[in-house]
Amino acid sequence: MKKYKKLIISALSFLGLSAITIAFIFGLHIYSHQKIVKGTYVSGIDLSYLSEKEASDTLTREYNQYLDHPIHFTAEHKNVYLTPRELGISFPVEDLVKSAEKHDNTKSNLIDYLFSEEKNTIEPIINIDEEVFNNQLRTTLTLDDLAPVNANFYMDGQKLSIKEGEKGFAVNKEDLLASLQKSAEELSNKDIALNFQYGDPEVTPEVLEGHRESVTTALFHKFDLIDPVYSDDWTENLVIHPEWPVFEPSLEKVTIKINPEPFNTYIDAEIAEWLDREAGKVTLKKDPDHENSKIIIEGEGNDGSKILRGQLISDLEYAIANLETAVPIPVETIEPQITIAPELQELGIIERVGLGHTSYYGSPANRVHNIKVAAENFNGMTIAPGETFSFNHNLGPVDASTGYRKELVIKPEGTIPEYGGGVCQVSTTLYRAVLLTGLPIAERHQHSYAVSYYSQILGHGLDATIYLGGPDFQFTNDTAGTLAVQAYTKNDYELYFVFYGTKPGRSVEMDGPYLSGYHNPGPTIYEETTSLAPGQTKQVEKAHTGFTAVWYRTVTDENTGEVEKETITTKYKAVPAKILVGAGG
Repeated sequence: MKKYKKLIISALSFLGLSAITIAFIFGLHIYSHQKIVKGTYVSGIDLSYLSEKEASDTLTREYNQYLDHPIHFTAEHKNVYLTPRELGISFPVEDLVKSAEKHDNTKSNLIDYLFSEEKNTIEPIINIDEEVFNNQLRTTLTLDDLAPVNANFYMDGQKLSIKEGEKGFAVNKEDLLASLQKSAEELSNKDIALNFQYGDPEVTPEVLEGHRESVTTALFHKFDLIDPVYSDDWTENLVIHPEWPVFEPSLEKVTIKINPEPFNTYIDAEIAEWLDREAGKVTLKKDPDHENSKIIIEGEGNDGSKILRGQLISDLEYAIANLETAVPIPVETIEPQITIAPELQELGIIERVGLGHTSYYGSPANRVHNIKVAAENFNGMTIAPGETFSFNHNLGPVDASTGYRKELVIKPEGTIPEYGGGVCQVSTTLYRAVLLTGLPIAERHQHSYAVSYYSQILGHGLDATIYLGGPDFQFTNDTAGTLAVQAYTKNDYELYFVFYGTKPGRSVEMDGPYLSGYHNPGPTIYEETTSLAPGQTKQVEKAHTGFTAVWYRTVTDENTGEVEKETITTKYKAVPAKILVGAGG
């Protein structure tokens, strides 16, 4: 009986041990799934039995140690220590790990996974950033001081000339790259000696002559630096600015770069005064003398701007290379600093919500004066929610008693001097502010013919004429709060209207102008008059070409996504020149 008990115990022990062994093997079988197979090495690093994350961490640790340990480079003229990372060397660890063979327990044998003697060496993937590598050769190792100098173009006044190249020593890049490749493969930071070769420059005068025609074409190519604000652009080419081009020759082509120093001197002299502007600082507070009808606004609420000169140079280089004619001047917009009194914030005046801007350079003195007088009248006005604002009603009397002078006004009988000539510049600027804020317009009238003063910013088709007792400009404040109006002139020939209130949660895009339908004004009209001496002449109207200007205003509700598109069509008449001739004699 004891013998049977021992046999039973032994059998049970064997079965238990077998169950444990099977469970262990089964667990190991599950655990080993997608682990890297035995015998896998990268750069001498054993990745056997590791998961992708474990292998990635291991390789990253080893590679970082290599990348951050300096290599001693020896040359005849200097000794330099540079890390592989500084030379632009990197290892795509994730790609390496993904390329390693993994155990698949649904297809592979566990015994092979555990006891295979096969060795699987994965070639490391080594990336070398050529731009970083070459920059280190030029700067840290100062190899340009020894290298052959290519023949090159230069500007002799406005004449394209060629300067001969010079022989020199050039490092054998193939040897150097091979040494670095081996260093990276072995993760060895041993010293590397640079080998030099004495030789001729790559680019010779003969090579340059083959590029002369294309370079000359680029030098004479005219391009416009496009003003993003005003209608005045700058037409230039490289021949009239021979100090701008810098030539970078190769066997295949000659690249023309722009020398920043003389180009920035040009920007300072010609463009900066128009586009490099400080942002305004403005304070809004209650006016105790005007209850809620007017407020005090101190300072200016216009944006500042700054020419992005580096981007402009890059854009210009691209335009020259591709013979493009238009180079928009990129500018950065800088918002003004705004301080608003708490009692105004209670009315919903909490931020700037819109701005209109026009310029009228070339206007006569009386016109400039009248614009300033009219603008001051609107400065500080407030518009209640839901109120429809009338320009004429708020303008007040326009005569000598209110400070206006006589200047040209468009009337049915012609363009004649009258008190307040130029006030339409004010209504036009207010119209622009209303458009760009997305406010609904109740009444707007165009001028009968196109006036250049209204097109200096944005172009034709966005003017609004007014006349007391006649055409008016009206719009409605459909925002949630009170609108405060700021109007001011700047630099004598620029006018701003700024709205402060609560942003209505919409965006506005203006697209245009699209000009078409041009028609000539016809022959000059000569009209006799007794107001002039016999035979005396006086031109009372200049000739104006007729055309149609179309704009599209798209207003998008930022909350609902609803889009409202409005077409603004302005048809300008063709007006012939008119000359008065003294009758009699």
